[in-house]
Amino acid sequence: MPINFINDIVTELDSTFTPEPTFFNTTSILDIVANVSSDAEAFVLEGLDEISDAVGDLTIASGNINGSLATATQDLFSFNLDTSNILASLRPILMSTSATLSLAEGIVDASFQFEDTVGELEDFDLATFSADGVERLISWVDTTLPIENGAILIDFDTFLGPINGSIDFAGGDLDVVLNTVVGDLDFSFDFGPDAQIILDDLGVLPGEIVINFDSGNIETAALGEIPLSSLSAELSLQDGIAELFVDTPIGSFLLPGFDLGAVANDLVFDALTGLTVDASLAEGQLDLLATREAEQFQTSIDLPDLAEQLIALVDQVDGGLTLGAGVLDGELAIGQDTITINETVAGLEELLTATPISDILGLPTTA
Repeated sequence: MPINFINDIVTELDSTFTPEPTFFNTTSILDIVANVSSDAEAFVLEGLDEISDAVGDLTIASGNINGSLATATQDLFSFNLDTSNILASLRPILMSTSATLSLAEGIVDASFQFEDTVGELEDFDLATFSADGVERLISWVDTTLPIENGAILIDFDTFLGPINGSIDFAGGDLDVVLNTVVGDLDFSFDFGPDAQIILDDLGVLPGEIVINFDSGNIETAALGEIPLSSLSAELSLQDGIAELFVDTPIGSFLLPGFDLGAVANDLVFDALTGLTVDASLAEGQLDLLATREAEQFQTSIDLPDLAEQLIALVDQVDGGLTLGAGVLDGELAIGQDTITINETVAGLEELLTATPISDILGLPTTA
């Protein structure tokens, strides 16, 4: 089943994302946490209760950070960090560490050396590992989706809210338009000439059936070409096995036992085996080159210089904060700028539990 067209995703990709104001205007940070895990919600609320009666202080001066926090019954923590020295100590480590990483045909090889310490990763099959993982995920999904005029119609709920829209594969490109609770997603990319799925011996029609996404047709020896745009069907997925009940202008038929998990496995495997990555670290210089067919991404990062920039930044920070009676108060000076902080724990609780995300991020408050 040759499915090699995932490599074309990175070419001619047009994508937009439009945030959904209603979601951001009505959802707090704790709402999201609660939807992910009730235990996480309880942890946040218990933490707010605990620090409401806590006392503490934090001082920052020329890269030195000192802090402590305690309740009436116990010391929670205290620390003293010389961030400038910590960052400065990274420079000789980065300068004396060498490392390489390569990805080719889905196989990762990596090594590093720091003084007398040497580590290696040899022949790790990342493509197979990732493809098998995706196939297992699909094997857990049970759903039924309609297909109309060559487009999969999406309409189901997630823990954050509903997702609906369409995935149109009939026009020689994949056109995805999804409306989600967090915003609208709209992107498309052209299929390449290898965008084909070949089905053999299904017992539905004699000979092989070729689903040619590039031409936008189902190609059969018995019936010729059937445009994907005329295709209406129902896709049923259970334990990774899909069944397609297809309604075409020339009749209806069932494609049973289509292993969608295996198809996804092939897609992921093909994506990773079609990507080449070479990265190296020497004398603090990180060089990376990624190649997929004619596309290349190349960058170099001077890690010691990056550490020096961070040192210069933290050395400009001075100030202090105190926590007591449920109030966090103090000032921080960053260069010529001063930030004044006077926030109650009750205000922090309000920020996390009742303030819409749009207010926190400064987003528009109306759709």
